[in-house]
Amino acid sequence: MMQPIVLRLPDEYRRLLELQAKQEGVAMAEVARKAIKAYFKEKPKQKSGAEVLLEWALRKDKPIKKSPVNSTNYKEYLYGPKSKKFGYLWKGKK
Repeated sequence: MMQPIVLRLPDEYRRLLELQAKQEGVAMAEVARKAIKAYFKEKPKQKSGAEVLLEWALRKDKPIKKSPVNSTNYKEYLYGPKSKKFGYLWKGKK
């Protein structure tokens, strides 16, 4: 079922819509429907947050560590592996 809507268009777009409708021999509403349909076909589907998290969790290029975060490896979890550049984050650990 189709529902009527009201659109406010700049004069330039209304003239273009009217001209296209006359060229095709159809109503302006039909031209507008075609344009809207084409817009939604081209636009990529936006993923939900849950879909993004699931894809991230299932990535094969970066496996998830099996060991849980605990008091001995929390710095590695937060800051990554120890490096010369960021060694100051590891002070006190030997």
